[in-house]
Amino acid sequence: MKNFLERLRSADERTKTRWLIALSAISMVIVAFVWLKYFNNLITESVSMRPVAEEESRSFSFWQTMKNGATFLGQNIIDKLRNFGAVLSTPRNYIVQPPK
Repeated sequence: MKNFLERLRSADERTKTRWLIALSAISMVIVAFVWLKYFNNLITESVSMRPVAEEESRSFSFWQTMKNGATFLGQNIIDKLRNFGAVLSTPRNYIVQPPK
């Protein structure tokens, strides 16, 4: 690893730029993968939520309220994205009129 860094340090600017772009792309893919796995975990957790028992519905806790709110917001965002996807997938008709 040390030899690689020394060779990279002494390389020309074009090689350094290529390595920068490649490592940045790999980092972006890793971050996107982790984010999507986390998002998928949130969605599957909210879908498989168990019914709330009677005694649990009477007691209010901060974390349960935050969890319920995050689930509600997440479901609304997913619905909006589905609606937006439907809008993007429909055929578009444009009426072009000459200026008056």
